[in-house]
Amino acid sequence: MENFIDAVKIKVISGKGGNGAISFLREKFLAFGGPDGGDGGNGGNILFVCSRRRYDLLHLRYKKILRAADGQRGKRRKAHGRNGKNSLIEVPPGSILSDVNNINIHEFKADGEEFLFLPGGQGGKGNTHFRSSKNKAPRMAEKGKLGREVFVNIEMKLLAHVAFVGLPNAGKSTLLRKLTASRAKVGNYPFTTLSPNLGMYHVNEEIRLILADIPGIIAGSSLGKGLGLNFLRHIDRSSVVFYIIDSSLPSAFKTFLLLEKEQEEYYKQLGKNNKKPYFVLLSKVDSLQAIKSSLEDQKKAILKPFLQKIPAKHIAFISSHSLQGFSEIYSFLRQAAEIKNKV
Repeated sequence: MENFIDAVKIKVISGKGGNGAISFLREKFLAFGGPDGGDGGNGGNILFVCSRRRYDLLHLRYKKILRAADGQRGKRRKAHGRNGKNSLIEVPPGSILSDVNNINIHEFKADGEEFLFLPGGQGGKGNTHFRSSKNKAPRMAEKGKLGREVFVNIEMKLLAHVAFVGLPNAGKSTLLRKLTASRAKVGNYPFTTLSPNLGMYHVNEEIRLILADIPGIIAGSSLGKGLGLNFLRHIDRSSVVFYIIDSSLPSAFKTFLLLEKEQEEYYKQLGKNNKKPYFVLLSKVDSLQAIKSSLEDQKKAILKPFLQKIPAKHIAFISSHSLQGFSEIYSFLRQAAEIKNKV
């Protein structure tokens, strides 16, 4: 998914209440019918609703102002003016609303969850409310109350089930393309992309996993270097992590320790321990075949430090070009689906 948007700032305006009506009953055989002005309708509310149909905030990117409808004025015969139509704003799960001071207001978690953000103005009372023994024909009514307008920040933490984590050029985007219908751009770039790529993987007809290629993790990400903090918070919401590490690098295990350390430091800053289940995919195994020693000897040498910390059944050598190791990946994804269902 290109043009992934995970933060927007918009102005929202709730509807103005309708004015109360000034009206008097006029009928042929009723000389003194009295006041019959109806109340004005309430202004429309600004409502946010959580929808799993939304994966990001792209639909709000160019909507700088969203407003609810005004309430209609009251009518004769004590008829109530129509309430203004609410403005319903869809956001994906994991979205957080905050004010101009970046103070969190509400966080969305469940599909269908609604949050009344800004109520509309109340409708004014018609002149029927102002009749008294001293004033039987009041020529006054209330004006509807104004709506409110405020700026709101909407930010989402990506709710992917599986996060692909690795250094730039580790093969994350290529793997995502192979497993899903994602059109993530791939190439031998010495830099990282600026936005996560998403894809949907079908475990079976009923179970689906959202996979996310999380870019931006470099040494010092947890300290705010590069774009690290922006993407570490996306990993925070995933159920399972797939570490994707270039097996041709002489420091494959050190790369794994670096990626793990950056996440641990990030969680320390949040004051929590949020270590997730993970699998390790040692990518680009095809490139090992160009080296003189046997492929199996190279694999054993690469695996040795990993096995001190990770069970062998959680590691696989893979190639997105020859599809080597994809049976293990499919197995890992099935396990990820089981983990997701328990979370």
